[in-house]
Formats: sequence, C-alpha cells, structure tokens
Amino acid sequence: DLDATHGPRPYLHPVRTLGGTVVTDELPADHVWHLGASLAVQDVAGTNLWGGRTYVRDAGYTWRDDHGRIVHTGWDERADDVLAHRLQWRDPAGAVLLTERRHLAAAPVPGHPDAWRLDLRYALTAPADRDVPL
Repeated sequence: DLDATHGPRPYLHPVRTLGGTVVTDELPADHVWHLGASLAVQDVAGTNLWGGRTYVRDAGYTWRDDHGRIVHTGWDERADDVLAHRLQWRDPAGAVLLTERRHLAAAPVPGHPDAWRLDLRYALTAPADRDVPL
C-alpha cells in the first residue's frame, strides 16, 4: 500500500517503447506522488487525489491531511491490449466522491511500425444527490 500522501491510485509502470526504453517513472525521489501513467485530479470537493502538497490560495503548496485515494472496484475487460475497469474516487474518510469507468487500449500507430499508442477514455460520475466541484 502506498502512503496516503502519494495519492494512491491505479497506474501503469513500467511503460516501454517497442525498443524497450522505459518512459514512465514510479515514486521518483523529488516527487514521490508521481505514479507512472495515471489519471488524477488535485482537488475534488476539497480532497487531494493527486498526492503531494495541496495548493492553498495565498499560502502556496502546503502539506494538508486531505488526501484521498482512487480505488479499483472491478474489471469490465482484461486482454493483452485492453484494460477496462470501474473505480471509486474516495475522500480521506473513504466516502465516495465520484465513480469512474476507465478504458485503456494499446494499439499500433499506422504507418509507424516502431511505435505504439496508449488510448485512454474515462467517464466520471457524481452521486445523484449532490454536485462535486473539481
């Protein structure tokens, strides 16, 4: 388990070129909340889901006890070239702020046999009973 201040969330690492060069990093010493290829938002209804310090107007980046987590809750599809899953974006107490459906697909780049691309689609849904500011 990652420290809460790292903004725990699903991520891809290592991601490599077809030639084997790693193009992602995981927990680098200067920004340990940077987690490979991932999706996060720094402020969701007052919860930091990015990790690291929280930006506070007139104070700058400040360490706060406001870190949530993005949690995988189930698979819709798993294949060599596709991952599709459901997630919950949770506040520090574990309450659900948003639900997400995420689809990742790896595909060749037409006309470039030495390249590939990673396609990402996602949809965030707020609970029916309230707005969730981003």
